[in-house]
Amino acid sequence: MGTGRRLLLSYLSYIHQELIFTAVGKIVYIDTFSGISGDMLLGALIDAGFNVEGLKEEIDRMGIGAELHVERIKRGSVDAVDFKVSYDREKEKSRDYRSIRGMLEEKMSPCIGKDIALEIFAILAEAEAKVHGIDVEDVHFHEVGAVDSIVDIVGAGLGLGSLKPTKFISGPVPLGSGFVDTRHGKLPVPAPATMELLKGIPVRKTDVLGELVTPTGAAVLKAVVDDFGGITDMVVEEIGYGAGDKVFKYSNGDSAPPNLLRLIVGAEGTTAFQNTYYEDEVIVVTTNIDDMNPQFYEPLTERLFEAGALDVTLAPLIMKKGRPGTELTVMMEPKDCLKMTKIVLSESTTSGVRYRRERRLKLKRWIEEVGTSLGPVKVKFTSDTKNKLFGAHPEYEDIKAISQKSGLPVKEVYRIVIIDLERNKKGRAEMVK
Repeated sequence: MGTGRRLLLSYLSYIHQELIFTAVGKIVYIDTFSGISGDMLLGALIDAGFNVEGLKEEIDRMGIGAELHVERIKRGSVDAVDFKVSYDREKEKSRDYRSIRGMLEEKMSPCIGKDIALEIFAILAEAEAKVHGIDVEDVHFHEVGAVDSIVDIVGAGLGLGSLKPTKFISGPVPLGSGFVDTRHGKLPVPAPATMELLKGIPVRKTDVLGELVTPTGAAVLKAVVDDFGGITDMVVEEIGYGAGDKVFKYSNGDSAPPNLLRLIVGAEGTTAFQNTYYEDEVIVVTTNIDDMNPQFYEPLTERLFEAGALDVTLAPLIMKKGRPGTELTVMMEPKDCLKMTKIVLSESTTSGVRYRRERRLKLKRWIEEVGTSLGPVKVKFTSDTKNKLFGAHPEYEDIKAISQKSGLPVKEVYRIVIIDLERNKKGRAEMVK
């Protein structure tokens, strides 16, 4: 699991700000065919729909004197967004990891984008500390601490967070060749910090002269990407192109591919799959309990259903030291996660819960009152997106009430109602909406 995956699942603290992800199985594919840098990523995010005004507000709040510039240009024959930052370089302050982290923690608005930006800087600091043999807190970022890099990383956090994905994927990272000039002197490509950041990430050799992957670009990939490989099955929704400034050539002098980063945003799955069934996303909360009075499960379950739980189940367990226990599982809409968790923690003896996000395929469901030979009965109908009727299920409480009133056994009432429903083909078809 990527570091960013862990970050993107930490939504509990943001529920009250309505920052729970609304996308169902949304994938962001980072196509690094010509490498990746911070400004290229920002350009691609903006081209894919990220509103740069939110980034401007955050940067103004930090008071670092940066101005943002967005321009549409062409790289080769491809229309792309060129993102640049300008500032007074003579007034630029030296910043170390401690000061940058403090600035972001104090000045940035609370959101998942802030967490991503802090994670990117932490990853950069760890890599720089490892390469230079110093403590993380003492790292002076030099190039990375420059104003434009702060903007790039803050923008990357906000932009990637705004996409609300469930998964980030990237292609193998292409490596350039040659040397790059830095404040540490001339260094081989990839630079030592970049190479440290690429540990554990699939890379591929190229004959391109120049730096295709910057430390910022590598840190972003390290922070957010879950899987590295080819593009997965998806329904493409948005595409963004971000332009780099350099024009690369191969070692033999031939022109290299255009210096672009491509973002592909889409919904996981296929159109046939999504056009047949309804799809949504739920949160599943579970906990194991071995020290609670069994009589307390009934009021706990009732409270959860009253609060809007989609389902509540109890399953027997054998826990440590052979003690019998119970696994409580609650399924809910994402917006109800905090509310349900509070109920579980207050109404049971557990001291913690586990939670996960799951995709759900479902049929359309609705209840109608239908006339039968035994009287009106509420019936739950189900259908797919093509209005194909899948089932008709009489509500148990109505069946029980007719049984008590008529003296007929419950199973006989149920049989008669089902026969009436089968006979009423026309009325049954009209129920499908």
